Amino acid sequence: MSLTRVGRLNPTVMAVAKRSQSTYNVFALVMGGGVAGSSVAYHLTKRNIKDVILLEKEEAATPSGTSFHSPGLVSASHPAHRYKPILAYSVELYSKLQEETGEALNFERTGTIRLATNPTRLQEFKRYVARDYYKEGDSCKTTLLSPDEVSQLAPVVDAKQVLGALYTTNDGMISATGLNRALVAGAKTGGAKVILSSPKSVRYDKDKGLWHVELNDGTSVTARNLLNTGGIWANDLARLSGHELPMVIAEHQYANLTPSSNPPNIPAIIDHDSTFYIRKYGDKYIF
Repeated sequence: MSLTRVGRLNPTVMAVAKRSQSTYNVFALVMGGGVAGSSVAYHLTKRNIKDVILLEKEEAATPSGTSFHSPGLVSASHPAHRYKPILAYSVELYSKLQEETGEALNFERTGTIRLATNPTRLQEFKRYVARDYYKEGDSCKTTLLSPDEVSQLAPVVDAKQVLGALYTTNDGMISATGLNRALVAGAKTGGAKVILSSPKSVRYDKDKGLWHVELNDGTSVTARNLLNTGGIWANDLARLSGHELPMVIAEHQYANLTPSSNPPNIPAIIDHDSTFYIRKYGDKYIF
């Protein structure tokens, strides 16, 4: 992400100052309307910052974007425990976002199983559980499972090759496209403006601390803060202002597996050592 920020976040309500039909002065211009960009716009409006523009070339959640291809795994556990509060917040947000916005998220809180198929991974999981903290009221808790318990929760797993597993309750799977649309809807309701276009030129005025962005539809935007949330297109956006991001785009293959009978509701399954995941998706598995 390429981010230049001038000044401090000001929670004061400021309506978008529209000087002409195609000219805007805003606090923040968010370039890229996927999950990351729409989440930024959504949360800015929740801080009562309403002069925000969310820029997206096409409608939200289209096949050309990164979010469209996301497997939609929602995790509440991470090896670095400092991430736990934000992960827990995400689960809490997703559980109420559909009611708030009216957009279907298909958030299935089936939990997540992380398999240990070698002694090193099992020791890592044991250390994780030993130092994990769980407060009463937390919606997600992580415990260690035996191979038999893995079989009971996920019959599709061949537990003969499993030494144990981490099991996190109440996280699970979500429709990434639904989440994207819900965040966009929430941002718009909060006062953000969505523009369907793409940037033609980006220039930073260092003396005034302002970004000047010309869009391909003729719109001009002046912003105090410019956020690059372009996903796989982030470097294309960065190059407009003379920057190069240290990022590599990795191709990700996946398969839709159709079992002979309707698959049961099982937790999302992740095997870090074999670098695969499997989750239920309607009447199929995504692998």
